[in-house]
Amino acid sequence: MVLLAGIVSLTACSDDDPTYTAPAQLALKSADAFYEAAGGTGTIVVNSTESITATSDAQWLTAAVSGNTVTLTVAANNALEGRSANVVLKSATAVTEVNVTQRGIIYGVNEDVQFSMADTLKSIVRIPVAHTADVNVTSLTDWLSASFNSETGRIEVVATASNDAEAKRVGYVALQTGNVKDTLAIVQDALLFKVDTAPLAIEAEGGSQKIAIEHSRPVTVETDAEWISAELNEKGTALNVTVAANEGEERQGTIALTSVGITKTITVAQKAAEAGDPQGEDENPLLGTFTFYWIGENTYNLGDFTIEEYTGEDAEEGDVVLKGFYVPGNEIYGYYETEGDVTTLYIFANQALGTLTDPDEGDYGNILQSTSGANAIAFTLTEQGFVSTDLKIMATDPAYTEGWWWEIPAGGTSIIVKGGAASSESRAAAPRKTRAKSRQNLPTSLKLFSK
Repeated sequence: MVLLAGIVSLTACSDDDPTYTAPAQLALKSADAFYEAAGGTGTIVVNSTESITATSDAQWLTAAVSGNTVTLTVAANNALEGRSANVVLKSATAVTEVNVTQRGIIYGVNEDVQFSMADTLKSIVRIPVAHTADVNVTSLTDWLSASFNSETGRIEVVATASNDAEAKRVGYVALQTGNVKDTLAIVQDALLFKVDTAPLAIEAEGGSQKIAIEHSRPVTVETDAEWISAELNEKGTALNVTVAANEGEERQGTIALTSVGITKTITVAQKAAEAGDPQGEDENPLLGTFTFYWIGENTYNLGDFTIEEYTGEDAEEGDVVLKGFYVPGNEIYGYYETEGDVTTLYIFANQALGTLTDPDEGDYGNILQSTSGANAIAFTLTEQGFVSTDLKIMATDPAYTEGWWWEIPAGGTSIIVKGGAASSESRAAAPRKTRAKSRQNLPTSLKLFSK
């Protein structure tokens, strides 16, 4: 679009000649007066036989004269707004002015759209960008990378880390095109890990239940009791739980589901067998599975173990072997005697229990000891179970030779080994999973284990 305007010139005149004559308009043959944001060159051709001059009133627009042709050079416009400037053309007898305009750059993204990606590593979101100038992007968040694909005209944002939390998180990408700067918010979905952790109440005869589960990452399933079986179905949409029949007292176990470091626990409580369902009149009540408890201000479960009849070549009547007592996988030996109404279980002292792993100190050995110095530790059968106040466990590793690793404090505190006769209150108070603490952190009482 060519705009021609006259130049008004004021000249001094005498009182005798008050009239004014404007200079003639310089005629134009053609003029390139409109430019895109990228800039470029154009010409203005003047219809004149006189020499001409050309001047621009803007730094981004320059004019060079060659004969009756003016060459215009327009710099790139990096702003969103358009702009204009004037070129003044003069000869000895005429003048004219050409207005030159230039478009601003184009830039745009859909700000109404939430840019979101999945919670997993390498999730990607692609954002279309309207643009006429080069686009540069930079990630402002350590778990995002960002680049611009000039072929597709899209910003590509990739997750360099998975979101392992059960809450969404927001990262940011900086963008610049021309002089325009913008910041885009990228939302990464939360880890999906939903399961109903309500306690399960199972009848004594056992049974199966199905629990719905939603998850975006792999889930592992573990139980702390042999009588509980739990696994995900083939599609991973349900947890199938099977509980064996209970022939003894009320019992409790747990199912632990873990996904990327988050663990959710389901408690399984099973009712006791009804009266009249004994384990069998011919079975020895001193044999079977038992739980090792410490009874003090609180009740602590030190783990399950089994008492089996010893059948070695040197076996005598009443000889037993305790498997998994205090240390998983170990075997220690003893015997039982019944005199009148009193039944006593004896465990031989000075037996190596095996090796435990201390979280702070590493592996160490243990030896069973009697506080009285006897060769056997006596456990008397009571209504509570087998009870003893004559038991301690010594660490044989040199790091622990200056004291007992585990011993009964004075004052009548007792060790109780209970089978099915354990009360529901004791079971509820007893931690199901335990680990050894460092000796440096041991309290003065018998509480050597914690969850």
